[in-house]
Formats: sequence, structure tokens, C-alpha cells
Amino acid sequence: MPSASDVRDAQRAAWAALSAGWERWDGVIMDQLGPVGAAMIDRLEIAEDHQHLDIAAGTGEPGLSIAKLAPNGRVVLTDVAAEMLDIAERRARAQGIANVELNVCSADDLPFDDGTFDGVSVRFGYMFFPDLQKATAEFARVLKPGGRLCASVWVRADENPWTTIAMQAIATEVPVATPDGDRPSMYRCAAPGHVGASSRTRGCATSPSGTWASSS
Repeated sequence: MPSASDVRDAQRAAWAALSAGWERWDGVIMDQLGPVGAAMIDRLEIAEDHQHLDIAAGTGEPGLSIAKLAPNGRVVLTDVAAEMLDIAERRARAQGIANVELNVCSADDLPFDDGTFDGVSVRFGYMFFPDLQKATAEFARVLKPGGRLCASVWVRADENPWTTIAMQAIATEVPVATPDGDRPSMYRCAAPGHVGASSRTRGCATSPSGTWASSS
């Protein structure tokens, strides 16, 4: 069985290879996923001076939208693929967003001090973390007391044609592993309560909807 490091290396290589094509379609993809980001932002209750961490940020959302709502704060975008964050940086410059920082790192080994952030967001990244509980522990660690964590995950393939079609297209360019139990995959967290189980081990409260929010 591949180690967590092997999984991260494979993910990093895959997203690096996909980045150029993804950027060409980024506007369309961001428009389609916009309502999810908006729902997450609403639950995060962003203030003008918030310090925020966007995990698995890819090309920048919802982190860039959050940065606009926190002009006196700071938003850190993280991802395992530097090539995806390069796109986020170009998008930030094009929109005149200056309160954004980029950091290439993995979700389960964050290079930030305890209690640094008012909020953490993870839009469609949770299901790909090699170790969900370790990543969740890191999110709780870097949150300030009373900080909020909000994440979204995909529902089952038969209920989600958008992801099914997208994965079929991706599979024509790079190998896509067949879902295997609790290993990272698109629909790994689709079962109700799956992500909540990880959050409860860290003292977080969960929401019954497709996104969930918690306070550390």
C-alpha cells in the first residue's frame, strides 16, 4: 500500500500536469463552483481583519473571495502543487488583491504556529488527504480559540454528474485510481457523517449539509 508521502507525491505530479489545461477552463469551473464557495463564506463569518487559511486552494477559491472581504486581514492559500498556486497568484494580481500569501505544503503538516487563523476553508480537498484525522488535527491546531473551519465534499457519483464527467475527462490525461476503501478518492467522504467523524475526534461540531463548519 502506498505511504502518505507516496500519495502526496502522486497528487503533486498529477496536478502539476493538469495545471495548464485547468487554467484554460478556470473561469468556467469557478463560475460553476461559485455557489459552494459562497455558502462556505457565509458560514465562516469573515470579518475585515480576519486571518484566514485556505487549504487545497488550487487556483485560489474561495480564498481570493475571502481576501476581498478581509481587506485589513490576511489570507494564506496552500496547495501541494506549486503550479496551481501560480495560477492563483496570477488571478490575485489580475483582481488587484494584495492581502494574499501563497504556501506550498501538505494539509497534514502545516508550517504555521498554533492559534494563527480565525478561519480555515477546504473546498473539495478533504477527500484527497492521505490522513483525514491528522489533517483535521492540524486545522484545529492552527485555529484561534473560537475560530471556524468549513469544508465541502462531493456526494456520490450517481448523484453528481458534474464530477463524474470531469473525472472521465481527467482520466483521459492522467491515471485515475479506482476508489479503494478509505484511501483518497473523489467520493471518499460522500457517506453522511464521514467527515463529521474526523471532526468529532477533535472536538468540532458538524453541520448536516454538504458543507460543515466547526469552532475550535
